[in-house]
Amino acid sequence: MLRKQIENRIKRYASALGALDVEGICDFWLVPGVMSVRGVNTIFPTRNSLYATADALCDFYERRGVAYMRAVLGESTMPLPDSVYCSAHFEAADVNGMPIAGWTQHYTLRFVNNDWRIAFLLGDGETIAWEKLGTPFGSGK
Repeated sequence: MLRKQIENRIKRYASALGALDVEGICDFWLVPGVMSVRGVNTIFPTRNSLYATADALCDFYERRGVAYMRAVLGESTMPLPDSVYCSAHFEAADVNGMPIAGWTQHYTLRFVNNDWRIAFLLGDGETIAWEKLGTPFGSGK
């Protein structure tokens, strides 16, 4: 039951990413939340700070031609009744469903307000995937 809940949540999050739905992306996060990439932690103390990052991410995806995002839940464990550590493999695809990039992300989710929300994201996998394609985050390419 729990695995199915987490799997559905991750798939809905991927759908929001692929739809470039900034508000929808933000709805999946617990605020404050933390994203860590290559040892650099970014804290989202407010929804506005999270929104700015999600908006930049959507701009990046749009420039890359992302029109669809798939996700498959990997490993998951529940260390506490309201916490889950999990991994998920994401694949970004174009309007024709052709894969553009793929990566694995790692999350800590917390059960808050009757739903699972992202409290922590370890984002190295996505960063590395885009760099290998020659389009690192922050590039205008």
